[in-house]
Amino acid sequence: MRYLDELDIRKVGKREWQLLSDFRFESDLYPGVFVAPRGMRTNFASIPHVIWLIFPPVGNYDEAAVIHDGAYQDDLITSNGDRIFTVKHVADRLFLEALRCETFRKSKVGPKLAKCMYFAVKNFGKK
Repeated sequence: MRYLDELDIRKVGKREWQLLSDFRFESDLYPGVFVAPRGMRTNFASIPHVIWLIFPPVGNYDEAAVIHDGAYQDDLITSNGDRIFTVKHVADRLFLEALRCETFRKSKVGPKLAKCMYFAVKNFGKK
């Protein structure tokens, strides 16, 4: 697993960002490359406001959150441009894998936080 690009984004709303270029993630769990396309919008991690002091909505997990948002929104595409439709279970497992991947900033989410965030989306993420 690896990120193939650096995240290139611009803030376009109070809690919304837009990708300025394609953002690609190569999965070991699911064969192929998942592309969050240029122009896709994300709110990064959808964390309730009451726990932002502990888990802010932006952090070392931004890249994983973009892939997860793309999967939930059915915005991800293949390298060939074909739309990828994912079920919740696949989107959440992809999120966990992406959380464990080092980014270009050489930071990754620790195993405990990754499991906690996975548990949250698995149990409270949109259906």
